[in-house]
Amino acid sequence: MQLLSRVKRVFIENIPETHPNSDLQNFLMTSAFKETKVFVFGYSVTGWKSGDVSSTPIEMYVEGLEKALKGVTKEVYLNYWVYSKDSLQTIVKASANAERIIIRISKLDLENELDFSGPAYRTAYFSVNL
Repeated sequence: MQLLSRVKRVFIENIPETHPNSDLQNFLMTSAFKETKVFVFGYSVTGWKSGDVSSTPIEMYVEGLEKALKGVTKEVYLNYWVYSKDSLQTIVKASANAERIIIRISKLDLENELDFSGPAYRTAYFSVNL
């Protein structure tokens, strides 16, 4: 998907409740977002309107997000997901080039301490709003 390599803003919202969505996972895996500044991966507008937190684990998209987020330079927004320790660590590390990482209206299912060591982070702002 060479066409998408120069896209500056990516908004993926209202993700179908058919999980895992293989079309979406394939899209994330094959799209080369090399010049993306803002990347929004949100579960649903209906969840936002009702204030409900999704019970959908983000695990099913971690592999695709890990690839897609590496090129994001400005902001990463992840809304309405449930994160395990491993999924959160992988996604934050993949977002290391972004200046801001914002996780909103989500659940963290953590049993152990987090370890974000590894990449050289450009991130100056990290926010988690549960």
